[in-house]
Amino acid sequence: MKTYKQITEIAYNFLLAQEISTIPVDVFQICKDLELKVLPLSELKRNFADKQVFDMWNNKDGALTWYVDEKQNFDFCIGYNDLKPDARIRFTIAEELSHYILKHFLVKELDKETYYNFEIEARLCAATILIPTPVYCAMAYWGDTQMQHFFDVSQDCAIARKDSIAKNLYDFTQTKLYTEVENQFNDVICSINQGNIPECSKKYYLKQRLSRNENFQLVKQTYNKHAWKDSYLEFNIARALVDAISDIEEDYSKNK
Repeated sequence: MKTYKQITEIAYNFLLAQEISTIPVDVFQICKDLELKVLPLSELKRNFADKQVFDMWNNKDGALTWYVDEKQNFDFCIGYNDLKPDARIRFTIAEELSHYILKHFLVKELDKETYYNFEIEARLCAATILIPTPVYCAMAYWGDTQMQHFFDVSQDCAIARKDSIAKNLYDFTQTKLYTEVENQFNDVICSINQGNIPECSKKYYLKQRLSRNENFQLVKQTYNKHAWKDSYLEFNIARALVDAISDIEEDYSKNK
């Protein structure tokens, strides 16, 4: 099994080679650029029953499949379940793309241990592509919900990536490729450092928090007044205020 550092460097090299520099990463465009076919379950169901597809995939999310012609040329296809949430679909495609990047298809026979190791490798590679470490490090003080919507991943993915980086930060950052990836995402990182929180993240976060109680009129009025155009400080104060009020009300409800 490859080490975390090896997989990270492979993912970094891929980001650099594909000149990916925007967030969220467009996995469909990457597949198009690589001439990898991408087929949703709804298309596959024209010729196969759901169970047949899931049996071929060995799961209900998706899989990388391939065909080898007489000249030993590979023809690849990524199938995915388009009934799943968008964030789950993006990770599935990134994970299957990672199997392709890591050349797992070259192994003809898989035992259970190798299959398990390949899954771990592909998930780490996918997470590194969707949430590049240099970009994450620039916004490590953000909340999980903000990260989730900024990178367009599931909450589980955002939390898992945060934990993975925390445990393996040295391996993820102590490589010359880290600086190259950081430079490639320079525009995104500069925007984060300047406190320019994406509108989708700001509005979603406040909407989620404010919806817990309609009495947060003061915060709503402040939000409407300032619109948080370029003031991370004001946004952070409002977030802290909402959290504090919410915690007080929850404690009050428990002791009532």
